[in-house]
Amino acid sequence: MAAATLTGRCWVGMAAALPGFSPVPDDRVLLLGARDLDPAEERVTGNGIGR
Repeated sequence: MAAATLTGRCWVGMAAALPGFSPVPDDRVLLLGARDLDPAEERVTGNGIGR
């Protein structure tokens, strides 16, 4: 969920309340050590966020 918040996929209102926050584009994110991903997470990592 932290990566989803960082990339603007969830908790949008709360993240927007942080001064200076702006979502990080997928092409600027590297997900290391990911394992045991659920199908939705697999789709996201296959569509931009590299691991």
